Amino acid sequence: MLPPGDDIEILSLLAESANDVIWKMSVAGEITYVSPSVERMRGLTPEEAMVQPLDEMMTPESVALTLQYYEEMYAALARGEQPPPTYWGEREYYCKDGSTVWTELYVIPRYNDTGALVEILGVTRDASDRKEQERLLQEARDEAEAARVAAERDRAAQAERERMARDLHDDLLQTLAAVRADIATVGLSADDPARAAASLQRSQEDLANAIESARRLVTGLRPQALEGRGLVEALDTLAAEFTGRTGVACDVECTANLDAPSAATEALYRVAQEALANVSKHAQASSVHIAVSRPDADRLLLRVQDDGRGLTLGDEDKDGSFGLIGMRERIALVGGTLHVASTPDNGTAVEAEVPAAG
Repeated sequence: MLPPGDDIEILSLLAESANDVIWKMSVAGEITYVSPSVERMRGLTPEEAMVQPLDEMMTPESVALTLQYYEEMYAALARGEQPPPTYWGEREYYCKDGSTVWTELYVIPRYNDTGALVEILGVTRDASDRKEQERLLQEARDEAEAARVAAERDRAAQAERERMARDLHDDLLQTLAAVRADIATVGLSADDPARAAASLQRSQEDLANAIESARRLVTGLRPQALEGRGLVEALDTLAAEFTGRTGVACDVECTANLDAPSAATEALYRVAQEALANVSKHAQASSVHIAVSRPDADRLLLRVQDDGRGLTLGDEDKDGSFGLIGMRERIALVGGTLHVASTPDNGTAVEAEVPAAG
């Protein structure tokens, strides 16, 4: 409905004094009125603003949004439907000096008594301050995200250093320690040439493995023992090598159906490897039993039990840099848990449980 004459005069007075730019457009698309505030906002006089083509008034993106609105509005009227009573959107206008200004645009179609569209009223409000605040906020978010990414990268680098340290300890250093033990055996076997020869043969094999381990540390591959083999087969080999080196009986029992090698099975292998290294160095055991089971469909359990002297108070911390701590870290990385149970003179049991799908 068109307002009475007095109301039109009041609206005109408000338009003349408003900070927002108030404008009117005919059904044919001609601008019929622009309030004086357009000069403060865009540097144009009302007369200049009224005759500007749309592509000189707004940036291309804003022109496209404006045309889309009017096309949808006129299409609805052509179908006999009345469009939404108001419209709000953001538009970027050109200023006289070539700069642009972001605005909030409010559009109000006006109809007569019969429901026919007679003109379109609009209010354009300067949104520069709000857009600037949004820009600053986005910059702050981007900086925070960049800081988060940098921190994540630092954590990843630290994790990689820790992984390499664990691999160095679990693979290369243990292999070299085995070589040292074999060489010591040679020195103690002067009266047993066959035993000395066997020790030298193991030393040659271990040195070859050490070279391969060093290569794998650089490339980040899985342990050589698991390449093309399952966990149980790798544990059988590990147990046989342990017995050949130390003379301590070691057997492997498996009651689980295992999937292909994975991060979880690699972690279990590393735990078994470290546990046997600890038995060799500390336990004074006569036998070791390695068991792999599946408590349920979702979990794998490794247990390494020896019959040695067991742990005394403080033993867990003696090799704390990469011994038990390293085992716990490896298992935690695949979502598992590790427990050590021991009493003096009753042996030690190391249990590692991991997700079966890890």
